[in-house]
Amino acid sequence: KAVSVSKQLLQCITDLTLKLCGDIQSDTEKFAKHARRTTVNVDDVRLFARRNEDVVKFLDDFASKHLKPPMKRKRTAPEQHAEQH
Repeated sequence: KAVSVSKQLLQCITDLTLKLCGDIQSDTEKFAKHARRTTVNVDDVRLFARRNEDVVKFLDDFASKHLKPPMKRKRTAPEQHAEQH
């Protein structure tokens, strides 16, 4: 049997979804910036979702199936970096 949904409920769900998407965007951008990156990656989304184990598990499964592991940047030691300047 079909269940009907009121226009008010549909609008409420739409508003909540847009708010959540904005929060995800804002927070993940802050996490990437804190990590001195300009690109948001799966780790940032995992950090956002860290309190929801089911979402983190879904993200981990998705990433392992569909994403390449990130390339590690070589970091120079502080004394090497100072010598270069």
